[in-house]
Amino acid sequence: MRSSLSKPLRETFEKSLKERLKSAKRVSLKSAPSGSLAWLIDENEKAAAYVVLVISPRSDRFTLELAWSSHKRIPDQAEKLPGEEGDSGELRFRLSRLWRPNGFEVWYDLEYEEDYPDLKDFNAFPADENLCQQRIPVKVSRALDALERHGIPYLKRSISLPA
Repeated sequence: MRSSLSKPLRETFEKSLKERLKSAKRVSLKSAPSGSLAWLIDENEKAAAYVVLVISPRSDRFTLELAWSSHKRIPDQAEKLPGEEGDSGELRFRLSRLWRPNGFEVWYDLEYEEDYPDLKDFNAFPADENLCQQRIPVKVSRALDALERHGIPYLKRSISLPA
């Protein structure tokens, strides 16, 4: 992502996340593309839950990962699907795997109005930077809507987070 877009994206995401989840607290992240950030969003005596904002290093898009761990850390890899954690006591995965387990992952692309741009709409040249910046609040809102609609209920079921 262009650096001129990544900073406003990170700021908008953090502000919006904290408005929706008052307990969200930024934590360090070891395993993710440069510029990505993570927040502890809830914890209990059993496990800690995290959301990771993953920023693409090559294009103007981002996605969310959800993680939980009974070891109270962010797992390094996001290669498994929900339910595949086995006996590890932790899991990290792309949030869109909750509603698209076998399909394409959802990336929120600032170059396009739609979150699933059609290949016929592909543009080989980057979209205007101002237009991409204008899309940040809408794309962040869509990503956080997905977190609330799919991610939080998953965490409540899987690791018994409070309602």
